[in-house]
Amino acid sequence: MRVTLTSPPFQNVPCYSASEPWKATSQWPALWVVPPEEWHKLWVAAFRCQFRTTNRTRDRLHVTADERYELYLDGQWIGRGAQRGDKSQWFYESYAVDLKPGLHTLVACVWALGPLAPWAQVSIRPGFFCCPEKPELVAKVATGVAPWELLPLRDRTFRDMGPAAGTAIGSGPSETLDARVTSWGWERGVGEGWIVAGKGGGGYHGFQAHSTRPEHWLKPATLPPQLNRPWKRFRLFRTESDAIAAKAWLEFLKKGVAITIPAKSKVSLLIDLEDYLCAYPELKWSGGAGSKISLGWTEALRDPASDDKRHGNVTAESRFLGPSDEIIVDGGANRSWHPLWWRCGCYVQLEIETGAEALTLNGITFFETRYPLSVESRWQTPDAELERVLAISRRTLEMCLHETYVDCPYYEQLMYVGDTRLQCLLTYALTTDTRPPRNALALYDSSRVNPSGIVACAHPNNGGQLIPPFALWWVAMVYDLARWRGQPDFIRERLPGVRAVLDLFHQHVDADGVLRGLEGWNFFDWTFQPGGVPAGGEPGGRNAGLQAHWALVLGYVVELETYAGEPELAARYRRWQREAQQALMSTFWNEKRGLLADDAKHTSYSEQVQCLALLAGVFTAKQRARVWKGIETGSDLLRSSCYFAHYFFEASLAAGRSDLFFARLAPWRQGVQEGFRTTPETFGQTRSDCHAWSAHPLYHYLTGVVGIQPGGFGFETVTIAPQLGELKSASGELAHPLGTIRVKVWQTKGKLTAEIELPQGLRGVFRAGGKTKPLRAGKQKITALA
Repeated sequence: MRVTLTSPPFQNVPCYSASEPWKATSQWPALWVVPPEEWHKLWVAAFRCQFRTTNRTRDRLHVTADERYELYLDGQWIGRGAQRGDKSQWFYESYAVDLKPGLHTLVACVWALGPLAPWAQVSIRPGFFCCPEKPELVAKVATGVAPWELLPLRDRTFRDMGPAAGTAIGSGPSETLDARVTSWGWERGVGEGWIVAGKGGGGYHGFQAHSTRPEHWLKPATLPPQLNRPWKRFRLFRTESDAIAAKAWLEFLKKGVAITIPAKSKVSLLIDLEDYLCAYPELKWSGGAGSKISLGWTEALRDPASDDKRHGNVTAESRFLGPSDEIIVDGGANRSWHPLWWRCGCYVQLEIETGAEALTLNGITFFETRYPLSVESRWQTPDAELERVLAISRRTLEMCLHETYVDCPYYEQLMYVGDTRLQCLLTYALTTDTRPPRNALALYDSSRVNPSGIVACAHPNNGGQLIPPFALWWVAMVYDLARWRGQPDFIRERLPGVRAVLDLFHQHVDADGVLRGLEGWNFFDWTFQPGGVPAGGEPGGRNAGLQAHWALVLGYVVELETYAGEPELAARYRRWQREAQQALMSTFWNEKRGLLADDAKHTSYSEQVQCLALLAGVFTAKQRARVWKGIETGSDLLRSSCYFAHYFFEASLAAGRSDLFFARLAPWRQGVQEGFRTTPETFGQTRSDCHAWSAHPLYHYLTGVVGIQPGGFGFETVTIAPQLGELKSASGELAHPLGTIRVKVWQTKGKLTAEIELPQGLRGVFRAGGKTKPLRAGKQKITALA
C-alpha cells in the first residue's frame, strides 16, 4: 500500500538514527539497476527479485524509476510512478508491505521512451531503484545488492502520432501490442529469458560537494496516489456489428458480460463516455488468434463535410479522428492489456477485425486517473446555464490535475506557469489541500537552474522553453499561496527565488524606469499577433503590458516581504514599484484617449494592459473612470482571450463591475450551448477542448459574485462582498482551514440580504452598498443596500 512520508526514511534504523543520522548521509544503501548498454534508448523491461522471508516482515519499500514503472508484489499490482519531477527533485514512492514467511517475488515493469517520451517526462539515465529500510531486507531486496534480473518486453512497439489534425502531440506515443510475442506471466516473475540486471549509480538524497555529475536527487513523493476508479458512464453512440445487438454491447460495457465476435468479421463500436475522461483502459480477451483490435480516443467528433469539431450537435454520420492503440491477438486465454500511460477524451472507438477464430471479449474497464482532488466547496445559482458553466469549469480542473497541473490532457500535458497560476487559485477556492500548488511552486523554483536564471515557462519539460512574463506569474503564485493559506515556512523557502527573479528582471530596467523585454518568447496573450507577443514586447522592446505586470508583481512582493518580517527588503521593492508605476504612466499614458497604449509610440491599445494597470493601482480616481469608459467603448481595443479574461474578471469585480463579468461570460455560455464538456483553449474551432486556463469562471463566481475572499495573509480574516449583478440570488460554501464559510445572498427591491456562517475562530467584514459591517464566528443575517 502506498504511504506518504511525513519524515525522512530510516528513522528507526539504528545505524542511521545513532552515530550518523539519515539526513547527514548522502547515499542510500542501494544502487540503480540498469539494462545492458547496447539497448536502444527506447525500451520496456520487467525487473524481478525473488526472495524468501523466514518470519513475518513489515517494512517500507522506496521505489522509483527513470523514466517510469509499475510495481507488482507476488503478482498483484500495487502502484505506479515515479511522480513526475526533475533532476533535482526525482521523486520516489513508498509502499508499506506485510510479508508472510515464504517465497516472494517483486516485479517492476520499467520503460524509457527516449525521443518518444511525453514532453513533460525528464530523464537522466534510465533504470530502476528499490530500497527497503530494514537491514535484513536490504540484502534480499535492494537493487544493486540483491540478485535482480530483467526480462526485455519486446511485445510493445510505439508510434509517434505527430501533429496531424485531431491527434495528440506531446503526450507520448501510441502503442501496438503484439500478443504473439508477449512473455505472459512476467508480472508474476515467470517465464524464460531473464538475465542479470546491470548495476548503475548510487541513490543520492544529498549533493556531492566534489561532483557536478547529473544524478537523480531522490526526494519522497509529495502527492498521494492518483485516482484509480472504474468509470461507469457510457452511451453507445454508434455500432457497426450485425452479429451483436446494441443491448449486448451495453451489458459488456457496464456489467462486464463477455461477448463473442464471430470469426472473419468486423466490428466498430463508438462509445460516448458522457463526460471528459482521463483513464487507463484495460481490455481483457480470450481466443481470436490473428484478430486485430484498435482502441482510439478523441475529444470531439467531426463534421463529415467540413471536418470541423462537433460537440452537442453530432449526428450518426459524424467522423471519428484521434490516436489509437492496437493489439494483435495471439489466441491464448484470459489475456489483458493496458497502456503504459493514460488516455483521454470524450469518445472511444473500439474496432475489431477477427481472423479464422472467434474472439471473446471478457471485459473492458476504464480506470479514471487524476489527482484525487477533494472538492470541499459548494455553489448554487438559479441560472441553469451558468450552473453548467461552473460544472464544466470544475471538470476541467480535475482533468488538468495529475502528477502535476497540465495545460491540457490531450496535447502537451505541460505545466505552464501562466495556466497554473489560475489553476492554483481555483484549487484554493475549492479545497484546503495545498499539495498540488506547493508541488508546482517548488518545481518551478528548481527550474531556475538554466542559462537565463529565471523560472522556465513550463516545468518539468525535457525540452525547455522561456516565457519571461511567466516568471513574474510564478512570483504571483507565491503571493497567492501566502494570501490563501499562509504557510510562512514554505513561503520563506521560496523567497530567495523570488528575489533572484526580481533582480534579474531589474537588470533590464532602463534609465527611464521602463522594463525592457527580456530574451525569450515574451508571450502575453494569444490575441496579440504574431505569436501572442504585444507591440513592443520583443526582446529589448518597451511594452505597457510588461511594465504593468512588473509593477503589479512588485506590489505583491512588498506585501510578501512584510509578511515574512523583512521591512528593509519591502522598502526596496516599494521603491522599485513606485518607479515602475511612474514610468508606466509617463511612457504609455495617452491623455487624449484616456488609456495606456501598448507601445511607447502609442500605435495600439489593448484591454489586457488596462486590466493589469488597474490591478496594479496606478491610476487616480479620475483616470480610472476614463479607463473603464475606454474599455467599454473603445472599438479598436484588442480584447482578452479566454485565458487573459481572468484578469479582466479580476479587475471588473475589484471595481464592483459584476455587470461586465456576466456580459463577458457569453462565450462560456455559448460553449455550453454547443455541448462542450470542459472549457477549451480558445472558443470556436479550438485545438484543445479541455484547457484549464479557461476554467476560472468558477473561481470568480465564488470569490466575486458570492464574494468570499481572504481578508489578509493566511486567510486569517475573511472579506465577503457579494456582487449579484443580473442574478436574484447566489450561494456558496467555501473551504477554509478552520472549516466552511457559508454564504447565501439574495436581492429584492434594491435590498441585499445575506445569511452568513463562519467557522469558529474566524472573523471578518461584510461589504455591500458602500457599507462595511463586522462578521463574527457562527450564523448571522445582514441586510444592506444592493
